[in-house]
Amino acid sequence: MTTFSGQRWDGPLARAAIEDVDWASLTHAYGAADDVPDRIAALRSPDRSTRDQAYAALYGSVFHQGTRYAASPFAARALISLAADTATPQRHRVLTLLASLAIGYDDACLPGGFDPARLRREVAEAAALDPADARREMEEWVAEAPSEDIRRNRAYHLEVFDFAFERDCLRWALESYDAVRTGTAVYRALLEDDEPGVRIAAAYLLAWFPEDAERSVPALVEVLRTEAHGHVVATAAVAVLLLGGDAALTAWAERGMSDTGEPVAWAAAFVLACLGGGSARAEAVAVLQAHIAQDADGPEDDGPVPDDDETAAPDDEAAVSVPYLGGDLAGLAMAALELLGVDGGDAYA
Repeated sequence: MTTFSGQRWDGPLARAAIEDVDWASLTHAYGAADDVPDRIAALRSPDRSTRDQAYAALYGSVFHQGTRYAASPFAARALISLAADTATPQRHRVLTLLASLAIGYDDACLPGGFDPARLRREVAEAAALDPADARREMEEWVAEAPSEDIRRNRAYHLEVFDFAFERDCLRWALESYDAVRTGTAVYRALLEDDEPGVRIAAAYLLAWFPEDAERSVPALVEVLRTEAHGHVVATAAVAVLLLGGDAALTAWAERGMSDTGEPVAWAAAFVLACLGGGSARAEAVAVLQAHIAQDADGPEDDGPVPDDDETAAPDDEAAVSVPYLGGDLAGLAMAALELLGVDGGDAYA
């Protein structure tokens, strides 16, 4: 049994999330997960470089290139307690890691939201399928290839395919999602945190749990009514949309497009476009196209950061920006315009 070496946070449930777990019997991307407790402990270090190293190690092990492992849901439960403790430095980073553990990369979930029912079905179907039957199906798929080049390509996929591992990855993804979901009450409470970065990350995290929409949507709608920080408001508005929308959201969006703050106007137009536009369709299109054009005229993007470092050490400036799609609001604007049948590329002309 691994102990939580040295640093602790208050509360028996928090300590149990570490000390009552046999980490050595669990695995992550690099083998036994007995190093996870010390990595989690290091997230409370007063030293920034120590925290950076711990985040990089956790992203690389329990969330390796988007894959969750047996240790991932157990890490999630410990991270929830860290997020709830105001003594934890940079809690927005804890919440961001929790979001990654819950859904993976969010590009697959936008602009429609996360579908946990689909994941649950996929896990059940994979569990019911015999590995030998799965291999036979793939062998038939290889044999049915219409050309030799395609056959060789399919044969390679068959050679590297590990059905048991893929089945386990699906199960671990669902277990991680459900583990992160146990903290939704914590995330709702953090919508009132003193730090805007924490409020943003909490709203973003709540967006991925539609099964808790009945409790989360009213809390997020209250943010739209009372919050003064534009990026928090924008993040909360998109979260309500991803949780299924609300009558209050439509009314807010129709008012919000006239807001002088860019993230709020963008969020209002994005919400309306995703809802079909309504009577404000033309105005929403104009706002989104203007945002795309402004982005095209801005500094050239250096491109994505490699997977291993992608979210390992977000800086404090990123903590107070709208986090969906890695902050690519122009990309989201184009996706919303596509829903309306409008070519967002026209804004680049």
